[in-house]
Amino acid sequence: MVIGDQPLANLLPLKRDEDGVTVTQYAMEPVGDLGLLKMDFLGLKTLTVIRNTCEMVKRTRGIDVPIDDLPLDDAKAYDLLNKANTLGIFQLESGGMRDLCRKFQISSIEHITALIALYRPGPMELIPEFIKRRHGEVKIEYEHPLLEPICRETYGIMVYQEQVMQAAQVLAGYTLGSADLLRRAMGKKKAEEMAKQRDIFVKGCAKVNNIPAPKANQIFDLLEKFAGYGFNKSHAAAYAIVAYQTAYLKANYPVEFLCAMMTNDMGDTAKLGQYINEARVMGIEVLSNFRISGRVSQKIRASLPRLLLALGQTLTGSTGGTPARARRPRPSVLVWRPSKAWEKLRSRQFSRLAARAENSCRCPICANA
Repeated sequence: MVIGDQPLANLLPLKRDEDGVTVTQYAMEPVGDLGLLKMDFLGLKTLTVIRNTCEMVKRTRGIDVPIDDLPLDDAKAYDLLNKANTLGIFQLESGGMRDLCRKFQISSIEHITALIALYRPGPMELIPEFIKRRHGEVKIEYEHPLLEPICRETYGIMVYQEQVMQAAQVLAGYTLGSADLLRRAMGKKKAEEMAKQRDIFVKGCAKVNNIPAPKANQIFDLLEKFAGYGFNKSHAAAYAIVAYQTAYLKANYPVEFLCAMMTNDMGDTAKLGQYINEARVMGIEVLSNFRISGRVSQKIRASLPRLLLALGQTLTGSTGGTPARARRPRPSVLVWRPSKAWEKLRSRQFSRLAARAENSCRCPICANA
């Protein structure tokens, strides 16, 4: 989104794209050069999953989950991540991320932040070294003692843009504003600007910390290397918090979490199959013949034909009834059958979906079911 102090039509050329949305005819950099504010607004459906899970836990268990003030040392959450049981975990559910979690062995929110920052084209080449340093297989060395408090958290590797800026501030006396200009120059790799910044950095190192020019140039080369693909830590940390929240909910309230996940993706049969499979692996039974209470509101009753899985706040919030319990001593994800007419319409579709998930699962639970 581009924001200005007057109608944008007065400041730059506009047009409508193929979807009818008004867009600028200038690229990103010229828009910034005009002094206009550029903002990216990211919508995450994961936030809906988190909200719905917390609401279900409140309605079914009477527990208020302090989602914005969770303990950051929950053993169940980290155990789930380290076993790569990350289906539905924000930013960590891809095959590559699962493998990385298993190899790295996460034990803090800082670890999650670093892995999110590293798992991108470019910095991915640092991951093997990062894992070795994490497990003490490689000795951690710093180009200068002043870099140790800056890079200790990331095992001597500069992962974040903020580390580059802080290094310039501590070593060469940059202000934070000047350090940000240095970061931008390094990212754009403009030769003339880089030569200018190198001169400032070397002179600053000599003046502030008596660092000789050869060593200062060596450090500058290091900063330049990492600044090329360093990730914004504040961004990675925000993602890490959401990732941890989903891991916490899945580890401590798996039934409610899977209900929310399936509700969120009820139109995607492939994902629903994965979630049913995941439920069985976790020892959660999926019921297919739970009938809705007569106290369901008309609004919810009218929406039933569009639903395959009866999950989330609809079941726990508006029925006023208590969900049926599984016969076996396992928690249950409930799937409803509201009417015979709807059952005829959807029973074959659900049967195929459930069979597909069961046939693809080789866990002891399904084998002995």
